[in-house]
Amino acid sequence: SEEAIGYFQKSLSFDSSNPDVFYNLGCLLKKQHSFKTAEIAYEKAIKLKPDFINAYFNLGNLYYEQRSFQDAEQAYLSVLQYNPKFVDVYLNLGRVYKDQGCYEKSEAAYQTALKIEPDYAEAYFNLADLFLETKRYKEAEEACHAALYIRQDYVDVYNSLGTIFKYQKRFEDAKICYETALKQRADFWDAQFNLSALLLLMGCFNDGWQAYESRFYVKKKQTHLLDIGVPLWQGESLANKRILIYPEQGVGDEVMFASCLEEFKDIQARIVLACDARLEKLFSRSFPFVEVIVRDPENGYTQIASELDYHCAIGSLAKYVRHGFKDFEKSTPYLRVDEGLLKKWKARYSQLKYSANIGISWRGGMGDKQQKKKSIELMEWLPILKHEANFINLQYGDYQEEINDFEQLTGIHLYDWEDADPLNDLDNFAAQINALDLVISISNTTVHFAGALGISTMLLLPYNQSWRWFEGRLDSPWYPGVMTLFRQQKEDEWKSVIHAVENSLDKRLS
Repeated sequence: SEEAIGYFQKSLSFDSSNPDVFYNLGCLLKKQHSFKTAEIAYEKAIKLKPDFINAYFNLGNLYYEQRSFQDAEQAYLSVLQYNPKFVDVYLNLGRVYKDQGCYEKSEAAYQTALKIEPDYAEAYFNLADLFLETKRYKEAEEACHAALYIRQDYVDVYNSLGTIFKYQKRFEDAKICYETALKQRADFWDAQFNLSALLLLMGCFNDGWQAYESRFYVKKKQTHLLDIGVPLWQGESLANKRILIYPEQGVGDEVMFASCLEEFKDIQARIVLACDARLEKLFSRSFPFVEVIVRDPENGYTQIASELDYHCAIGSLAKYVRHGFKDFEKSTPYLRVDEGLLKKWKARYSQLKYSANIGISWRGGMGDKQQKKKSIELMEWLPILKHEANFINLQYGDYQEEINDFEQLTGIHLYDWEDADPLNDLDNFAAQINALDLVISISNTTVHFAGALGISTMLLLPYNQSWRWFEGRLDSPWYPGVMTLFRQQKEDEWKSVIHAVENSLDKRLS
């Protein structure tokens, strides 16, 4: 508290040579997320007492929280100079190394911790997490069981074990693990969210959507539950009522869940749809029965709250209108593009060499790990891009160097235009896609646009794909009749997927 910090600062004004006071002040400042001043306090404690192990340890934790890995490593190694058997340091070093992708060093740190303390359940848990990330599933499972042998009520381990089983497509085993975790801790939101993704993947919609509400409580999802003093809509009649539907995820999800809006077309409700500013024109044109506004980045909506009866996140609409795969059949192409922009793109494509115009996108995902799993190097696309068609670059982000290298090596040109800006001008991007004959892409925002526009799409999926594409299907219920799914048959193996798309394209263009 501020009072306690004041007390320590007052103590230091009388005697600034006490390392314990600086250390305790650092601990308080760290709790308040005053990282820089906490760092200074720890360093002063260490200067006064060079072998102050706990100060080094907490300084390492401080650096780790800020993702300053090299500084964290140095602080932890300083602890080991004075106490080479400080077991928690090895655990934290393992985390530092793992987060940097130094997997061998991470494993060695965890194993050292277990040599010092063989019954260290948390070390087994972290080891399992490392094995999961490096796809050593059998060893990950064994590490989880070792942790549970030591601590039968280790709820985080059941959650991790569920994910280990899920990645091996042992879905019933995964479900049991998530449910076991939730029996022990009902508000374990990560396990609840993992269970929701598993249930939805399996097509268990009612339970899946219910569990999917946990996304509001999972910190890493960065999804925000609205609190504007207006009741949450829970399926009540909306006749003559006014409801705010607001976004809480990425643009691709906004587009995908917008397919549910058609179900609300004829219910005489006043619907206010908040959306990403880049979607405002597109959604206004596509859903004339709703009032479209730009999302409030702070989720305040205070200017309209007094006029509302209910609010609902767009990702929660499916809970009320998607109870089984048959309910998706009502989805039709629902996005409407600007006719002037569409004519511009059609005119451009008509000037190109071939009659077939195919848009491609090969990278996606928010974080490095997710991006790596979903993305395919452009050179791997060569069997597809050798076809006699005009290939249009739909990839968002700066990949010009990769495109240039590809063209230099293969002589194949990807068409692009300066005014094509998929990250910022989504109205133009939608028209660009709508003028195409076909889109071929990995799982990213591009495929949601293509599907919602009714453009024929070939989607290339990793072995462990998002729940959005469900398990085992060759089509997408979200976009009926327009999307074909090409799935990896084993992890990280894209060659057979590329070959399948190549064969499909052969037939299409022949």
